[in-house]
Formats: sequence, C-alpha cells, structure tokens
Amino acid sequence: MILGTRSSSLAMAQTNIVVSLLAGEDIEIKKINTSGDKIIDKPLRSFGIGAFVRELDAMIVSGEIDLAVNSLKDMSSEDAEGTVLAAVLPRGPVEDVLLSDFPLEELPDGAVVGTSSVRRAAILHNIRPDIEIKDLRGNVHTRLDKWKRGDYDAIILARAGLERLHLQENYHILDPEVFVPAAGQGAIAVVCVENSPYLPVLSRLNDDITRKDVDVERKILCELGSGCSIPVGIHATNGGSRVTAVAVSDNSIVRISQKINDDNDIKSVADELRCGICGE
Repeated sequence: MILGTRSSSLAMAQTNIVVSLLAGEDIEIKKINTSGDKIIDKPLRSFGIGAFVRELDAMIVSGEIDLAVNSLKDMSSEDAEGTVLAAVLPRGPVEDVLLSDFPLEELPDGAVVGTSSVRRAAILHNIRPDIEIKDLRGNVHTRLDKWKRGDYDAIILARAGLERLHLQENYHILDPEVFVPAAGQGAIAVVCVENSPYLPVLSRLNDDITRKDVDVERKILCELGSGCSIPVGIHATNGGSRVTAVAVSDNSIVRISQKINDDNDIKSVADELRCGICGE
C-alpha cells in the first residue's frame, strides 16, 4: 500500500507510529508538500479549513496513494467526498502548552506571543488583552527556533506534537478547561478511499473511545458550519459522553460543559455556542 503524508518531522513521526502498527504490511511512504506547508508567508486562516490535507484527499480519490496519515485537528468536520476516516489511533495529550520563561499569568505587559491558531489567539486575548499576538508559521522546529532567537517572548504549541518529537523543552501546560483544545487535537487519523480493500486492516488500528470522542467533536463542528464563523474549542471525553466547549468573540466568551446522550444534545451545544457569540 502507498501511504501519503506531509514531509514535516511531526507528520513523519505520526506516520511512523501508524507504520509500526501495520507491521507485516508492504508499505511505501510518499511524502507530499501541501499548500499549507509551501506557503508560509500568509496566515494559516487565509487557507481555510484543510490546508494541510486537501491535496492528500485528492490523491486518495485519484488513486495516487492508498491512505493518508493526518493530524485529525487539521481535517474538516466532514470526510472529503470519496474518502472515509478509516481509523483514529489512541489519543495523545490534548493540551496546549506555553513555551516561555514565565507562566501565562506572569508574562510582562505587552509580551509578544506567537500562534497561528485563531482559537488560541482569541482565548489568549480574552484572558490577557494586554498581550501582543503575532502570527507564527512553520513546522515545530522552525517555530521553536523563532522563539529561541527572540522573535517572540512566548509561543503556544500542542503538547502532543512536542511529545511525539521527543523534544525536551520546558513548557507550561495551559488548563484545557480554559484553553479548550481544537476538535480532534492530539488524535492521529488514517484516511482512505471509500470501499478500500485495506479498510479491514486499517480498522484494527481504531481506538473505540477516542473515535467516539472525536466523532462528537466533529459533529458539533458540523452543526456550527452553517452558522457564523467563530473561534471554537471542543473537547469530548468519556467516549463522547461529556463535552467541554468554548467560543470566543472580540468582547465575549461562552463556555459549556454538558453531558451528551444523543444528537439532540450535540445540536444543543452547537446552538448555545452560536447563540452566545453570534446572537442568533
């Protein structure tokens, strides 16, 4: 089978995890530089959803590759046409972390903090409106280098990425009840074409609890899709039976913690987020 992946060190680390779980299978790895990787002089939000996965999805549908390994948080809330989410691996840590000499509450007034995430930026601005938020692009090592050479006083990254790269950096974990993670954060996804002959093999990699959690997160995102555009964090736990969510605008923030029993509860969470921020 031909496995497609981005060529970044983190993408390869995640790919190697999948390859190790598919021991005994004949696998060829094909590295792809996506538009999100190649164009680094524009804010990530300007690419829209799926900047790092659209080309991989197209190559799956065209038959150029048989499967792709993605960070689930990079994917749209719905599977691209012709593809299917074949497996979600056991979830890694979901937290965001602050790389800085000081914890967030002790950063000096006017400190420059780097992030490419509108969610992280919005939550940070709500907590510390005095801080200057500066766009941060590039792979994990590039971002770390920019921080260490003094371009930023602090940067925010995903804890899972640092751990998967075995980077021994000192960091401050941001409370996931406050900095609610992005939907799918910490999860590795394996995608293939619908009716792929490899589906039975790939499905064995699936972690049922993680899959239930991220399915709920993606469903809430899907419900929000037709509403206003707002930075949101969504984190489901306990097999999708509880959700913590946050939505942020320039002058307000909505936080939700709710049990999930069925799709009506999912719709209720999405409606509450949308109404709280957009006034719909």
